[in-house]
Order: sequence, then C-alpha cells, then structure tokens
Amino acid sequence: MINTLNESSLHRALKTIYSLDNNSKTEEQVSQWICDIVQNENVIIEIQTANVSSLKNKIKCLLEMGKTVKIVHPVVISKTIKTSDIYGTIISTRKSPKKESIYSIFRQLTGITEFLLHENFILEIPQISIIEHRLKTSQAQQSKNKKRRFLKDWQKTDKELKEIFTISTFSKKEDYLNLLPQYKEQNKELCNNFTAKQTASLLKQKINAAAATNTHCMLWVLKKAGMIQETLKIKNEKHYKISE
Repeated sequence: MINTLNESSLHRALKTIYSLDNNSKTEEQVSQWICDIVQNENVIIEIQTANVSSLKNKIKCLLEMGKTVKIVHPVVISKTIKTSDIYGTIISTRKSPKKESIYSIFRQLTGITEFLLHENFILEIPQISIIEHRLKTSQAQQSKNKKRRFLKDWQKTDKELKEIFTISTFSKKEDYLNLLPQYKEQNKELCNNFTAKQTASLLKQKINAAAATNTHCMLWVLKKAGMIQETLKIKNEKHYKISE
C-alpha cells in the first residue's frame, strides 16, 4: 500500500492497465524511489496525471542508472462532471466545456526538456475521457492544492477513467516535430523559416483553436530540447527553423 493512499481512480486504472505484463511489479522501490511499475527489472513506468515536471529528479536518477523510463501522462479530451451532496446523492451531471488536446502536453514538459531526446526516455500520452466527481459544499472554499483564485462551493473528490480514445508515443525527435503542421506536411520552405504566428494559424486551420493556444509553449519546449532553433528576430517576432 506504499504511496497509494492519495491515488485517484484514474491513476489506479492506468496503473492497472500498464502493469498487465506478467513481468510487471507495482509500487517497487528502485534506489531511493518508489516506482509505479517496474517491467523486467529495467523499464520504469510512471503514471503522472498532473505535474510531469515534478518528476525531474526521479527521471534524471533513473536514466543515470541505465533504466528505460516511460512517463504516462493522460490528456483529458472529454470530461463529464458529476456533483453530489454529502449523502452521495447526485445533484447534477454535465459535460465540461474545457477542451484539451495532444498539444496541451507542452505545458507539462517545460521542466524536463533535457530528457526528451534521451535514448532511454519515452513519453506516452493516452487521450481519454473521464468522469470528475465533485462534492457540493455548504460554503465557498479553497481547493486542496490552494490554487483557486476565486473560492467555489465544491471540491473535487475523484477522477475516474471512462475511455481511452488513442495513445501517442514520443521517443524520438520526429515524434515531437510531427506536431508542427509544416513539418508533418514536409513543407520545406516553412520548415526553414517559420514563426509562432504562422504556426498558430496553421494549427487553428488544421486542428482547432484550442491547439493553437499552446503554440508559444510548444515552440519554447522544442527550442529548449534542441529540435528547432531561432534564426533571427524581426520586430520582436522570432523566426525558427528545424534543427539539423
């Protein structure tokens, strides 16, 4: 039961799915770390539903030990919100208007850019739907993580996996660059000279407006990881090209 008391149903469900391999062990200690899943003694799988960058020291240590590290970070494409009272009676059920996409991952990668192209690092992104359970409270209050700017009269109590739509795996440079529409379409002219504005416009056309909002963060991460490079700056607008 080590390290499992604060797990959500979502985390437990994903851990169960990823530990179905016969040679898998869960909540296994490796050096000073408790790891979600260890496969064949050498592959470490960490299920991280929130702040991926918080795993930086753990990832660094495990890679230095020669382990293969797979980070599983789900992106919630669709969310149903169920609100109950203190007696467990469901008060309301509704769809969340919030839209996430595979492009949302870049907000989680800002602290681990140094590992993205490591030969033993894998990032796996299940795109999922969940049910978020909330408890109606008698008065407005702060969230458990203290991040609410405005107090609300409910608290999250659990997140439950409903469906896995697809899984995207990132283990090499091309996997990340394929999220750039100009790279995926092999537009050589744009690959050698593009801006955030151009990229956002392409994402809005080809994906959706929600994906386009992540453009600046995506380019920052790709640049920091050495996958693209800044070539010049014209009137405060940075120009980039794909790194060789």
